[in-house]
Amino acid sequence: MHAKTHKSGTSLPSRGAEEREADCSNRDHALLKKPSGTMDRHFRDGLLVQQANSGPPEGLNFKLSVVNGLAPREQVETLLVAQMAEVHAAMMRFARRLSQADSLPEQDLAERAFNRLARTFTGQIETLQRQRADGDQKVKVQQVSVAMGDGRS
Repeated sequence: MHAKTHKSGTSLPSRGAEEREADCSNRDHALLKKPSGTMDRHFRDGLLVQQANSGPPEGLNFKLSVVNGLAPREQVETLLVAQMAEVHAAMMRFARRLSQADSLPEQDLAERAFNRLARTFTGQIETLQRQRADGDQKVKVQQVSVAMGDGRS
């Protein structure tokens, strides 16, 4: 194993996916316990592993912070907000690629991916809002009267 230095200055060994999974399940439970919408350990552990393996390790705390900040109420909301965190992170990676594109094909690829991810993220926000509305849609009923007249307004 090679050693990597964490931003805190501590030396961390370079790890494979399985070792990162074990590390996540031990270290980051506190980051996801309260808002995960469930206290089911298997669900929480699975989500942590998926988020840890989906991108650079330094992005994990950000993604968990997004999940915490959106405070999901149950497992489906937890999955949705976890996807939102992933889509947002990918969108920002493509924004960086777009700004650094050296050729028109690179720019086109990054722009298309960025736009698709932005639309997906917007759709996810709308889905979360509908999920949380929980049937609280309001219908306003107004009474309209029609009277006989001479036809002039």
